[in-house]
Amino acid sequence: MVQSSMNHKNLLQLTSVCLHPFCLVTEFVPFGDLYTLIHNYDINITWQMKRKLAMEITLAMQYMHGVSPPIAHLDLKSPNIMLVSLEPSSSIMAKVMDFGLSRPDYGAGFIGNFVDNPIWLAPEVLRGDTYDTRVDNYAFGVVLWELVERRDFFSECRHLFEIKEQVLEGNRPPIGDCPEDIKDIIVKCWAEDRNDRYSFNAVLDILHT
Repeated sequence: MVQSSMNHKNLLQLTSVCLHPFCLVTEFVPFGDLYTLIHNYDINITWQMKRKLAMEITLAMQYMHGVSPPIAHLDLKSPNIMLVSLEPSSSIMAKVMDFGLSRPDYGAGFIGNFVDNPIWLAPEVLRGDTYDTRVDNYAFGVVLWELVERRDFFSECRHLFEIKEQVLEGNRPPIGDCPEDIKDIIVKCWAEDRNDRYSFNAVLDILHT
């Protein structure tokens, strides 16, 4: 199990496994997931909160991509980011979870569509091409866009296949008013060409400046 081999403050920790019936027990997260927070308009998500959340997601993914061999999450999305606090001053706000699809990247790449929902899937996955850890960087760009815009990716599309078509045509939704460094991260992370995407080390450098 990939999750048991990883230990980072921004990864949700597995505490125990029950076999009969099968279930996984994790640490407690009192504030639900990021997707729900994004769509809870009663809560004001300040730019301080957004930057802190972006930083902690980046740290988690930097860790996963930095081990040897690198571990691809392969299902990074806002519903898989759990919130342990809503206070930017807290030591930890967010933890990435759900490593059921995660696997080591030995350099040969992966093939096959691993989930049906195209919202966070990189174009190379949607095309059926070989892919690697950089699909996580694309997904991070979408998550950061969601956090900035506080709405669904291509929310004007009524069907998932329409979102797939938009992405495969090279389209991305517009980015509203936000700091230039955040906009730059989004644009570079969801780039069509995976070679153009920022690494999580690069994202961290930008967020630290």
